[in-house]
Amino acid sequence: MASLLKMRSVVLSLLEKARGDKHLKNSLEAEVDIILPNGLSVRPYFLQLIEREETFLKTLFIVSDAKITD
Repeated sequence: MASLLKMRSVVLSLLEKARGDKHLKNSLEAEVDIILPNGLSVRPYFLQLIEREETFLKTLFIVSDAKITD
């Protein structure tokens, strides 16, 4: 869970920057794409966690949609 909260912190800071730059008015206008690069050297547990919780990510980030792509 700590990993998801850390990811949430990063997403929220990026959303705040986008709001400050006038790219969006609120976070519900945003769609978050989590792009996993090839040869990802992340712990398998974390990868399984975010894939398992993919439907929950939009709620966690408070955005209109969130998806994982590679």
